[in-house]
Amino acid sequence: MATTDSPIDSLEDHRFIRDSEWKAHIIPTFRPDPLIDPDFASFRENMEKLGQQTGEDTTKWKGYLRALETARSRFKALGCTATDHGHPTARTANLSPPDASDLFSRILAGQASGEQQELFRAQMLTEMARVSIEDGLVMQIHPGSARNHNQQLYRRYGRNIGADIPTPTNYVDHLRPLLDRFGNEQNLTIILFTLDESTYSRELAPLAGHYPCLRLGLPGGSTIVRRACCGSASR
Repeated sequence: MATTDSPIDSLEDHRFIRDSEWKAHIIPTFRPDPLIDPDFASFRENMEKLGQQTGEDTTKWKGYLRALETARSRFKALGCTATDHGHPTARTANLSPPDASDLFSRILAGQASGEQQELFRAQMLTEMARVSIEDGLVMQIHPGSARNHNQQLYRRYGRNIGADIPTPTNYVDHLRPLLDRFGNEQNLTIILFTLDESTYSRELAPLAGHYPCLRLGLPGGSTIVRRACCGSASR
């Protein structure tokens, strides 16, 4: 069993389980949304806490990336094998380091437009793919979901209690910047999940059939579909 945890979560429960005599195998999953989505509640406070936990300057682009890498290492030490990304779209980007640093500064200053915030999320998916090649964590992307659609329930119970409504997602164009850079990497595994079932045959299956790094996952499930050689599929 795997839980889904913020990079700044203490993971005390996982340490307790590891140090106990309980035989259950329960591991954390790295969910960085609170620290890579500028629209996330308490985004800037989360960044400060990440800096305090890792000893990195998270007001600087390079320090911020190092802090996330350090947090991933902490998760791996407790058995983590995967990351999980609940982005509103599948958009990715491949900015130059100076452009990414400038965008990051605008995000922290609260001066970024909605388009720039989306560009930042897009860049961070590509950055997380880069780190996955280095540390081996499987990357899971869950785009195309309008979350917390029922505002009455959201106000009463908080985020992520259901009401996830499928939205159209352009995987072919949106994933291309990431795939141009890392799509042929043998050491990268990206599992794509979606609530929009119409995209499986039109976009997702052809993409997974071509790029070695891609797998397809079922919404809310753990079944993975992988293309084998010569176009046959195995489950």
